[in-house]
Amino acid sequence: MLCLEKGVPVLCEKAMFLNSADAERFFAAAREKKLFAMEALWSRFQPALNRAKEWLEAGRIGETVLAESALGFQPPMDAENRYFSPRLGGGPSYDVYVFNQSRGQFVPSKELTALAYENLGMFQTDPVRKRLTTFTKSGCCWHETTEYAVVPKRGLVATKILTEDATSSDGRYVYVTTQTRSNGVNGKMVRKTKRYKMADYYPD
Repeated sequence: MLCLEKGVPVLCEKAMFLNSADAERFFAAAREKKLFAMEALWSRFQPALNRAKEWLEAGRIGETVLAESALGFQPPMDAENRYFSPRLGGGPSYDVYVFNQSRGQFVPSKELTALAYENLGMFQTDPVRKRLTTFTKSGCCWHETTEYAVVPKRGLVATKILTEDATSSDGRYVYVTTQTRSNGVNGKMVRKTKRYKMADYYPD
């Protein structure tokens, strides 16, 4: 704020702020004084990332189905350095996370973001059929596999759900439920449940 008050543009290393209120106040002051102000997020200017954004926007690589990025490193353990000290904005949220959050801005999708978080990254993609398959589980005995169609201007549509439930109290049976759309992405889900003996369904 002292730089802005003196009419000096600001380019600051992260973590630039520790809360949103300070950030909003700072950038409001920069706009009022018509001064350049930015956190030094160099990854936003990487030629490879900018070229990828151009190609995606132009449809050069086809329709975007899913984008995933990961970034991490092992910093030296020191409670007083900027990687760990809360006083200096330490921790992944202020240091590493901002990179992936920025990269993700050129392929925004709330649906896919939620899907990735809820399924812990356990999914497969089929770019030919434009299908996305997720896998979820609860303990050892309940599993669910869901196949989604990626429909332009509509989003994700679940086309098939397979649930394997071996949580019966006697431990003898597995209940397998399938839900399938009767007519592609526009039909209604048809539900069927079958019971199998545990030893037959899981022979191992």
